[in-house]
Amino acid sequence: MATLEKNLEIANLVCKFGDHNLLDLYKEVVEPSFFKNKSRKAGKSNFYFDEVSLVNLGDDLLGKKDTLAIVGRFVKQTKLEREQYRDSSGKLVKDKQNLDSAPSAIFALILNNHRLLYAAETKYAPTPENFRSTLSYFFRNEQINYKDSLPKEERNPFLKEFPIVEITLTPLTNQKTLNENIYLFNKLKKVTFILNDRNSEIDGEDMFRQMQETSDEAGGQGKFEITNNEGLNQKVIAQEANKATIQGNQNIILLGTDKSGKRLKIDNEDVKIQTTIEVVQNNIFSTVLHMFSAFTKLIQSNEIKVKQTDAETQKILNTIDTNKVTTILENETD
Repeated sequence: MATLEKNLEIANLVCKFGDHNLLDLYKEVVEPSFFKNKSRKAGKSNFYFDEVSLVNLGDDLLGKKDTLAIVGRFVKQTKLEREQYRDSSGKLVKDKQNLDSAPSAIFALILNNHRLLYAAETKYAPTPENFRSTLSYFFRNEQINYKDSLPKEERNPFLKEFPIVEITLTPLTNQKTLNENIYLFNKLKKVTFILNDRNSEIDGEDMFRQMQETSDEAGGQGKFEITNNEGLNQKVIAQEANKATIQGNQNIILLGTDKSGKRLKIDNEDVKIQTTIEVVQNNIFSTVLHMFSAFTKLIQSNEIKVKQTDAETQKILNTIDTNKVTTILENETD
């Protein structure tokens, strides 16, 4: 089969229903959001999931059982418009035309650890942020639908226990790229660490663990800043930045000036993990296996850190109907 080399993006998807996490409403909200045929309209485009499957990717590298993931294609249905073109003589010709277009990406949301693997399948593919906003829209609709299906006396208690969903998507950083970018500064004047909502995990260094726990207990978002207009110690900042961002639970913002004195700003988007994979045309499963293989290698090489599958997560995964799960193996996708 024909293949294309594409970038693989990896992010930490955090889904919070108040104090509850993604899998706490798996059957009520998550499953129907992915598997019902629905779309989200945004401007002149419609976004939807296509050919979605619940799959077993094999042994859980960080647990005792299997790795389960929701995989599929994410599509942006839109119209390309033109008003004029340049003819062979170099003259601009007015000619309004519309062309239907449906660029797409392949995704795998790993349920064991909530990491999103994402690769553009075509040019002009929808972005991970398009994915996040579409998923948030579907989750909110399904959460309201489920609430409305309950007896009236149970609806308000349900929303009190499970407030309307909030989803964040934080790119995992490339530690080598992060270090290199820190040394682009002539003067690194300010570093801001922002603690995001997280899944059921705190595996960071002591300082960030304590900050996260305090933020959780206070019911807010934590932020920690280090400033020095004369310039911070870049070696120390590099060490702390690596600790903070390796799991994808924190955002980092670096501010300062470059060697020419111009203002320089760097954040997670500038240093996100990107590795290339082979996207197999018209074969989602083969592409997902390539994505998962690359993800596994990054874990084994300690370039990224992912929590072990905890007992509570595994307990919920054990309740998923195995008849709905497709096991995909390398030799079955050729």
